[in-house]
Amino acid sequence: MRDEGDIGEDAARQLYAFWREHPAGVDVGAIKHLGHYLVMDVEPLRWHSETEYLLHRARAVLAIGEPTEATEERERRASHIAIQAQFLAVDELELRVAKEQASAKVIDLAQARANREAPVVEKLSEVLLRVSDQISAPLPAISTPFPHLNWLLLGGFRAGELVYLGARPGQGKALALDTALPTPTGWTTMEEVSEGDYLIGADGHPTRVLAVSPILHKRKCYAVCFSDGTEIVADAEHQWLTSTRASRKSWERLHVANRQSPFSRDQRHKAIRPAVVTTEEIATSVRVNQDQRANHSVHSCAAFQLPVAVLPVDPYLLGVWLGDGCSASARFTSADEEIIRLIIETGQRVTRHSTRYEYGLPGGLQVELRTLGVLNNKHIPPRYLRASEKQRRALLAGLLDTDGTVNEGGGPQFTTTSPLLAEGVLELLRTLGYRVSCTRKRVKGRTEASSVAFNLNFSTVDPVFRLARKAVRHRQWRASRSTRRSEELYIVEVRSVPSVPVRCVRVEAKDNLYLASKSCIPTHNSALALDILRHAAYHGHTTLMVTREMSNDALGRRLIAQDGRLDAGSLRTGKGVDVRGVHDTIERLYDLPVHMTQKARTIAEIHAVAQAVPELALVIVDYLQLLTAPREIRDRRLQVEYLSVKLKAMAVHMAIPILVLSSLSRPETRAAQQPPTLASLRESGSLEHDADTVILLHRVDGSTRTQCIVAKNRDAMLGTVDLVFRPESVAFDELMSADEEQRYGG
Repeated sequence: MRDEGDIGEDAARQLYAFWREHPAGVDVGAIKHLGHYLVMDVEPLRWHSETEYLLHRARAVLAIGEPTEATEERERRASHIAIQAQFLAVDELELRVAKEQASAKVIDLAQARANREAPVVEKLSEVLLRVSDQISAPLPAISTPFPHLNWLLLGGFRAGELVYLGARPGQGKALALDTALPTPTGWTTMEEVSEGDYLIGADGHPTRVLAVSPILHKRKCYAVCFSDGTEIVADAEHQWLTSTRASRKSWERLHVANRQSPFSRDQRHKAIRPAVVTTEEIATSVRVNQDQRANHSVHSCAAFQLPVAVLPVDPYLLGVWLGDGCSASARFTSADEEIIRLIIETGQRVTRHSTRYEYGLPGGLQVELRTLGVLNNKHIPPRYLRASEKQRRALLAGLLDTDGTVNEGGGPQFTTTSPLLAEGVLELLRTLGYRVSCTRKRVKGRTEASSVAFNLNFSTVDPVFRLARKAVRHRQWRASRSTRRSEELYIVEVRSVPSVPVRCVRVEAKDNLYLASKSCIPTHNSALALDILRHAAYHGHTTLMVTREMSNDALGRRLIAQDGRLDAGSLRTGKGVDVRGVHDTIERLYDLPVHMTQKARTIAEIHAVAQAVPELALVIVDYLQLLTAPREIRDRRLQVEYLSVKLKAMAVHMAIPILVLSSLSRPETRAAQQPPTLASLRESGSLEHDADTVILLHRVDGSTRTQCIVAKNRDAMLGTVDLVFRPESVAFDELMSADEEQRYGG
């Protein structure tokens, strides 16, 4: 398409300006298909053809509609525009005119819709009368549990307000700087990772880093040791998603074959599920029962889901050469005719040498091997370790068909005397989601360097062999086995270590998990908001909590801990629980008008859920950066702007306050202890503009003292409220002197 940037530009500018002034008056469907032309200072959307562009215009017209137009008529008109697009596509001049007409029509329809919903112009007298009524009968405010904050807010949050509650992410969830982090292209470390980089999530998919902390010092640190020998240094408050012995037994009871009677009820809701726990909590419950078995385990990551890579040598062929090939040339040795056939199927010619079982691989393969740097240096090139799952499985099959076997336990085993190759195969298996054990054994080699064999063992029901005789033996074993236990890495020891510099990151993944260390162990990434939620509910205000960071069960445990001033750690581990206190707290909370959802990801879904809650008075969203914007908006700044505008429009439309949690940008290390400002808000230009109130949290010098800073307050005062964080119950209390209590009504 030619001249894409200026087609309909004037109309797009008008519509965009109108939308900013009247966010409720224009369906954003029109914006996302029309308003990206230079108006928002981003790369214009690229359509495949002129026809497709006009079809999107037709969809925008369909989305808005006319005030008195029936649905059938609107659909017929949009279809007519779409049909016109196909005919007009042959004539560029007519097409350009049609686009301008469609743009003008969209703006006319948007204006009509705005006129229908509310008057654009009001007389001063009408405004004064309405304000007079509000003064004589003020709109009710939803107060917070903190008197000083209520005083600054003139009572609390009011209908139609958008309130941002910002805090720096990752407080206390840190790993040592030298911790290795897998990325889609290789490896980085906790020290080197930056905001906007991509790591690998626990689901195997790349996940973007939303925020990184400065380097933190003087934190209480532990060394967490796993059953495969991996050791990770983390601070005391770092969070892990673990299964315990109780949850594993619960899973086994519910999945034993033919256990349930056809007349029994489904008991799966009683299952004990994996939970998020801190390093310090794990340290107190590493082993349980009289036999002192390992209690906590971490589920192995999923296979890395990466795009197909352009590889110079077929991965199966490379695997065969790495296993049984001559280190200095494109030759290999094999007694299996089937392997010869499998190599030929990759497109590689094979020639038989005079030496028995020796074959040549002509046709330029030696040049490719030299380019990869593997001649006289057998190892797996990094690009193969970050190829697609199918390509990596082909590489593994070549390695196992040559230097692999099925061990006595029925699991696959790979053996090599090359430490470098063993290290590469170990990483390859972990990128495929397998838990691997590596043992060493003395053998009779030609040199001392080749006299140590590395045996890599793993368990799986996946078909990892291509060679028939090995595949059959493995299939016979895996037909009657469950490998759930082999998918778990057990935490065998947690010991206190001297404090080291640590750092933390927050990622975009739905479960907030990312992989850490060479073993690819999943590790995890909103207490004031819950204090406000409880306070509002106790005062009879129906509240909706939209969470994308924690599960509903985790929120429930945290509410019990906050309200009952109970130890949150004991509620997670089940040890030392104040049973009577839990019972009394649940009785108090049971009938509170609180609703929760962890499924709503888009503004439309949140709006739909909110409209379904009767007499809703407050919505809390945790948190903004985890919400999903339309895929058509690719620029992150514009995504946040879209979310912010729509949340404000939702608050106005539903006449309720919406409290949105948001991440704050991390300052450089030297300024880490400075209180945040409005500029600390991520993508602050849009958020600051749309918000009625902005509240920023600042943890003072790493202590429990926290400043609650009212940095923007459209209709009231600015100031700072002193709070203290109670980590044991994950709650806040306000610090006030006697004079302040008398002044603010504490």
